[in-house]
Amino acid sequence: MSKKIKIYFIIFALFSATLYKLLLTYLNMGELNNNITKEDIDLKNIEISSSEEIKGLEIKERIKLMADAMKRSNTNIMNVEFENVKDEELEFAKQKILEQIDILKKLEVISNKDFKLNKNDLLIRKNRYSNIEKPDEYVVFWDGRIENSEYDISFTIDGEYYIIYDLAYFEYNHKGENCKDNAIYNFFKYLGFEEKDFIRKTDNEYCFYFENEKPEFEYRYKNKLYKSKYGNQLELMILIKRQTYR
Repeated sequence: MSKKIKIYFIIFALFSATLYKLLLTYLNMGELNNNITKEDIDLKNIEISSSEEIKGLEIKERIKLMADAMKRSNTNIMNVEFENVKDEELEFAKQKILEQIDILKKLEVISNKDFKLNKNDLLIRKNRYSNIEKPDEYVVFWDGRIENSEYDISFTIDGEYYIIYDLAYFEYNHKGENCKDNAIYNFFKYLGFEEKDFIRKTDNEYCFYFENEKPEFEYRYKNKLYKSKYGNQLELMILIKRQTYR
């Protein structure tokens, strides 16, 4: 074999080896991209655990922020009322409210099993409380009310996780039955707290303590059946304590 042919052969071999490496790299990159795509798909299918469902402020912190906002002396909390809320969002919020009220009925917080609401009768407005010094601390919520010849109910419900934080419920011409006094503790369980977390301050006020420190927030409670011009009237109030009450 002549010297010139040997040089051509070496150049061809080197070129072939380089081409083979490039082809192998390309195939490996294709496989790598496929693996990455598969991993992305798998990540999208991972279920969020219940402990990760509520991000940001926890329930007790959200209630405390609302309790602080309801004190007129507190100037660090800013309240913003949303305007021009879309009809779709209003309908969704009303449906969630009805679902949560049904849960309170099952828990016997609202004892009347026949109590029903029509979402078309619900009047709600969307608000936001935020801490001026800590903008990341905020609660979006709905204030709502319905009033007719049978019931008068007003409530505050979380606008992100749709948990009812407090309510005032009046029922006219009540049957006079099932006026149970465990409604307050059933409501605390509904919020995710235990009975031991709340200390009875007076006959109708309860304080929430965390790690034996000062009270985080307080609730006012009233569950009374009495005679009125409407007949037997049931008054149930479970309200975050504030300076004035509904």
